[in-house]
Amino acid sequence: MMPLNLRQVRLTTALCSAPALCLIGTLFSLISSQLMAQEFECSVPGDKRYIRLELPGQEHLCEVSVTRGDQTRRVMWYANHETLFCSAKIYELRAKYENQWGFVCTEWLDTGGIDRLSERHRAILDEELKSRIQAGLNANPRYRITGVKAVASNPLNLAEGTLAFQYFLLEEGADSPRDTTHIIFDDGNQWRSIAQLKSLSDYIESSETKAAITSALVSDITDAGVLSVNTILENPISAENSAPCQGNQRLLISESDVAPRSPHRILCSN
Repeated sequence: MMPLNLRQVRLTTALCSAPALCLIGTLFSLISSQLMAQEFECSVPGDKRYIRLELPGQEHLCEVSVTRGDQTRRVMWYANHETLFCSAKIYELRAKYENQWGFVCTEWLDTGGIDRLSERHRAILDEELKSRIQAGLNANPRYRITGVKAVASNPLNLAEGTLAFQYFLLEEGADSPRDTTHIIFDDGNQWRSIAQLKSLSDYIESSETKAAITSALVSDITDAGVLSVNTILENPISAENSAPCQGNQRLLISESDVAPRSPHRILCSN
């Protein structure tokens, strides 16, 4: 996983007639293909480094890495059983950079949502992720998990609730990842699978402008299984500096059906 292309973000924003909207759209478009569980940008005059919790890691279940300005990457810690270990280590490492080495660290957007899961739900994700990584190694063609987006109806310290884990899978020889979303209900004692949705964008209503959906990411879920999906669409305006359109739709997920609970609302900028 590579850092977000800040030069692309700044350039797009500078060219846009609505900079705030363009910035959000550009960031969303970039992070949809390279989700990070956690990331800090740490800098002192003449030196900038990115501290990342990568889940999954390049070789392990999770990795805490440091990437320098010349793109030299070093894994500081990793884990193959419990990803909470990596979460603890990234905060420990940030504290050292700030308190011992004088860096100023800025937390980037938690694009994966992993840090907002309860300990129980994090354990469910860990087991799921390990199983899917192994399945990818045994598949033909083989694939690897490049990122995870997670949301829970009751985040942080609450144990029960409805979960949505969106996995991004890259097959050997493919140019871009595909996604699959697992909806789970957990009563605090045991959990059960509600649905497996392949290619989340296929469940989103087409727009009146017929704009193509380029990204669909889970953003929220309720106890009743109403899933909120954020979308990015091609702007029907063909101008070079036109920002992508942004959309949102809510879907009710059950064991037998996926039904819309709102229209696919879209906002496009000129």
